[in-house]
Amino acid sequence: MEVASPGLLIPPVTLGQLRARTNAHASRNPRIVRVFADMGIMREEGEGISRMYEEMEDSFLNPPEFSEDAGGFCVTLRNQPIFEGPSPEWQSTVRKLPINERQRRVLLSHPLGFSNEIYRRLNRSINRDDAYRDIQELVQMGIVESSKTTGRGARYRISAGLLDTKVWLEGRVPGLRAHFKTNQTLTNAGYQALFKVTRNKAFRELAKLSEHGYLVQMGERRGAHYLPGPSIGGNGT
Repeated sequence: MEVASPGLLIPPVTLGQLRARTNAHASRNPRIVRVFADMGIMREEGEGISRMYEEMEDSFLNPPEFSEDAGGFCVTLRNQPIFEGPSPEWQSTVRKLPINERQRRVLLSHPLGFSNEIYRRLNRSINRDDAYRDIQELVQMGIVESSKTTGRGARYRISAGLLDTKVWLEGRVPGLRAHFKTNQTLTNAGYQALFKVTRNKAFRELAKLSEHGYLVQMGERRGAHYLPGPSIGGNGT
């Protein structure tokens, strides 16, 4: 999406300042701005550009682009993720983790490992020390494993347990989605046939899938059956 405004930027505001996320503010019509500010309709703090960056980052999209030409000033917002390829199962898993948006961004875009530099590149507003603290928090929570090396060569990987969950869900959930396109419910026997597992393993996996929100259990023991849960678009009713 492009938003074009007639007229060039007003000094001292420059394209370089906007791209560097430096707070800069100038009013083309200061008296009108003052009236709107006094009425509580707007503020004069020049926070619109910062908010653009924050909203795009929180949506995992590329940062806004700014340009000038003879016709005026233009802001371009691209509906293009900063990364491609995270499976719906991995996205759902990461969304449920008790972490901040910066941490989610790096787990989604680099599930096989990342460095402090990669972390900062994905989160442009953060410095090396803050990135290190964020990463160490992930280590302490057991979400990523501590790097075997230090300094600039340090690289962090998702914990073995979380990686196993990722691989397992990506191997099971697509099959469940396909099943529920033609069936309203799923039983233990149906799960065994679908994934070629034993009865006991099916029981354990069905309980785990219910815990993750992919299935909703109805009934008990031999009468138990399962409906699609909210994590795969079902309402469990």
